[in-house]
Amino acid sequence: MFDLSQFFRQSDASDDWLARYLVTEAQRGRRIADVLGDPAVLRHSDAGTRARVLDRSDVVEALAENAVAQVRAEIARGAPAGRGRPVREDAGEAAHAG
Repeated sequence: MFDLSQFFRQSDASDDWLARYLVTEAQRGRRIADVLGDPAVLRHSDAGTRARVLDRSDVVEALAENAVAQVRAEIARGAPAGRGRPVREDAGEAAHAG
């Protein structure tokens, strides 16, 4: 018979490991997308585990602090604060031209 308590203990251990890893790497200044792509993360967690851990308050707090620190560093260097695509000024005009 399948021991459900063993499953939950293993799941909790995976979640705790991943949470500690994400927090540690965030404190080192790594971007979360890079950390989530690490081979160890992919090998030791599934998408459900990663989603669940990203909802934990301790992880959210660490990632938020990391994001703010990265934006402050970019601003201090004079770099744009975001890494998304720049908005083209004529993009709105092209949408209305059709």
